[in-house]
Amino acid sequence: MLKFLLNTMTHSLRIQCGLQPSATRRRKKPQQCLQTDDLEPRLLLTARVWDGGGGANHDWTNRFNWQGDVAPVANDDLSFPDSATLRITHNNFPSGPTSNFRSIAFVDASYVVTGNPIQLTAGISTIGSSQQLDAGIQFVGTATHNIVVGTGDELTLNRAVTGTGTIVKQGFGRLVLAGTNTFSGQFTVHDGVVQLANSSALGSASGQTVVDDGAAIELAEFIGVGEEFPRTLQIAEPLVLAGGGIANTGALRNVSGANRWTGTIRLGDGSFAVGVGHEIIAVDAPGGEFTPDELTITGTISSNFSAGLRKIGTGRLTLSGTNTYFGETLIQEGVVQMKNSSALGSPTGPTKVSAGAGLELTNIELGGGEVIDLNVSEPLQLSGTGFGNGGALRNLKGSNTWAGSVTLLAASSVAVDLAADGLTVAGLISGGISRSLSLTKGGVGEMLLTQNNSYTGTTVVQNGILTVNGSQRFSPITVNSGVLQGIGTVGAVTMLNTGAISPGGNTIGTLTVFGDLATDGGQIRITQNATSNDRIIVNGSVKLSNSPIIVSGSATSSNRLDIIQNDLTDAVSGATNGNLVTSSSGQVFRISYTGGTGNDIQLVRQNVAPMFTNRLVTPEITEGNSVIVSGTIVEPDPRDVFFMNIDWGDGQTTHRRFAPGTPRDINLAHEYEEDGEYTIHLTWTDQSRQGNSGVLHTVVHNVAPTLEAGGTASVRMNSLFRRRLHIADPGRDSFVATVDYGDGTAPETLALGKSRNFSLNHRFTRRGAFQVSIQVVDRDGGIGTDSFFVIVT
Repeated sequence: MLKFLLNTMTHSLRIQCGLQPSATRRRKKPQQCLQTDDLEPRLLLTARVWDGGGGANHDWTNRFNWQGDVAPVANDDLSFPDSATLRITHNNFPSGPTSNFRSIAFVDASYVVTGNPIQLTAGISTIGSSQQLDAGIQFVGTATHNIVVGTGDELTLNRAVTGTGTIVKQGFGRLVLAGTNTFSGQFTVHDGVVQLANSSALGSASGQTVVDDGAAIELAEFIGVGEEFPRTLQIAEPLVLAGGGIANTGALRNVSGANRWTGTIRLGDGSFAVGVGHEIIAVDAPGGEFTPDELTITGTISSNFSAGLRKIGTGRLTLSGTNTYFGETLIQEGVVQMKNSSALGSPTGPTKVSAGAGLELTNIELGGGEVIDLNVSEPLQLSGTGFGNGGALRNLKGSNTWAGSVTLLAASSVAVDLAADGLTVAGLISGGISRSLSLTKGGVGEMLLTQNNSYTGTTVVQNGILTVNGSQRFSPITVNSGVLQGIGTVGAVTMLNTGAISPGGNTIGTLTVFGDLATDGGQIRITQNATSNDRIIVNGSVKLSNSPIIVSGSATSSNRLDIIQNDLTDAVSGATNGNLVTSSSGQVFRISYTGGTGNDIQLVRQNVAPMFTNRLVTPEITEGNSVIVSGTIVEPDPRDVFFMNIDWGDGQTTHRRFAPGTPRDINLAHEYEEDGEYTIHLTWTDQSRQGNSGVLHTVVHNVAPTLEAGGTASVRMNSLFRRRLHIADPGRDSFVATVDYGDGTAPETLALGKSRNFSLNHRFTRRGAFQVSIQVVDRDGGIGTDSFFVIVT
């Protein structure tokens, strides 16, 4: 290889025979023997060339480190070639005008550069080598400052870049900005790649960054000194993208990490814009060591004329700004996630999702539980089953609406991830040129179609819920798993496996099938209420196989439910005719294939015996109190009358009638007058005398009698003393009373029977004060006593 370098900072001339540049712009020839890299034009000035002759002292002020033993002075150009013996350098020049060098160049050799910030009035270049600078760069003056990185080379600036002038990156190599930079002028990436490894890599946001056509900016997560985990980038810089990057690999590339661009982005502008095509954003493959690769752009994306946006790379690009760009959005690879209804720019430019790529929708979380769902009016063109077969259009979160038209460019799929969420497609779905392309619904959530769609390919319900409220009569539907529902019109329906057809869906309604209805597995789900029910109208043959009919909802007052109306004259076929179906409300129906006009499917209501559930009785009481029998009437047929008959076990009975509509929870009371253990017999029926019976048990405890003897009385000796007493007892007992008059006479026994009243009659034959004691015993051994004094004079 023959290489010659003329370093005048006017031109950099290299003769490289047999070499191919690692990356070329499309306006350059792919291979050269003679290559000239244009630098900034200026007069030939003094060049100071490092030779490292200063030994262990590698300071820049040491004159022995420079050819001719002359240290550099202000306005010199500094060159660091591969011929130097010492490649460790240290800038110890103090800051100030006397240290303002014009340029610094590294030629075919890598150096260690430390020390004070290097003050430059022109620029910096590296040719034929990769270089890391651990000293800062201070651009002096307002002129344009060039940073030139040769083809295949890499220049890393680890420390701060400061200054006020314009900075232009030239050359096809890579410039890595890793410092916390503060420069305030415009930064232009004219050639090659600029990789950002710091959130402040592009300096102050007061000056924009322009990426010319054929050049690129890369975002890469970085690990700081002493840090364990990488930092993600948050770039607030205004950005202008003028093309598709190097060989259309992306003008803005996210090469590692989950990074964010919060500044504005303008498409289709810049000093080397080519036409008004797609400006390309690339997000590389996910699966980094610490975080998946993802780029989130929160700033507004606008455009010059009709410039559009193309997404490549298998990572995720999230757009959350209110974007206004006019051109087409092409999702060629990976995933684009929308977090704003206007994320895809103006509806004047459609969005195309290529095969293997995906578009995701997620609502906006405002905090405090408040969310804003998306309503997107963008025209959409879909191809394929999406990234990782997750759906070309995928509703990740929220109840979002796609109001723009949807064109199927190939067989496509749409997924709704969360069961609680839904996607409404309010725009017209067409099949493109062929019209016969299929659409597959995946995910456990619901997709609602409201338009009169024109595509004629098969619609496949693979999972979740597909609700059709519009008309798409020329699109046959296959329900493999999940649910087909709605009040619209669909083509011929085939249901297999674990699928379900639920006409009406969230409300009772009618689903029309323009064609045949055939099932081999799955369920027919019918919802009813007191006056109406779901139904299916079939403009074709009906064949049901291995598909049970499931009835839910409140009880109906109708005796017959028309569930499938067969418009043709042929008989319904299948094995369920005559089977019984029990609804969720407990009503029982028999399936009939001869209803309506003779070939419709009807459910004929069968009488169901009522039930009396949750039966309870007061477990024990005392005589004279009441037990409560309680329970719940369960009558599946709302027009039936409920009859309750109770034999309380003590010779008493109760008969009650409960009309339709009366409360279903009942409480019936009964008072027991005798103690004992009682078995209560219950019998309940409807007006058809269908019903059942049951028993309950209770215990009634005896209550001892009580009496009130009265206060002190007086009587003359040998006169007849009389007092009338009353026994209190809640039961129906018989009693025996014993009276001791306290005057020495024998106690008197009185057999009272069931009488509660009796009299005392006695003559006292001597004077004195006598205590009269009375004891009353009921037949169960309960005892009541009382006493009083009689004064005999």
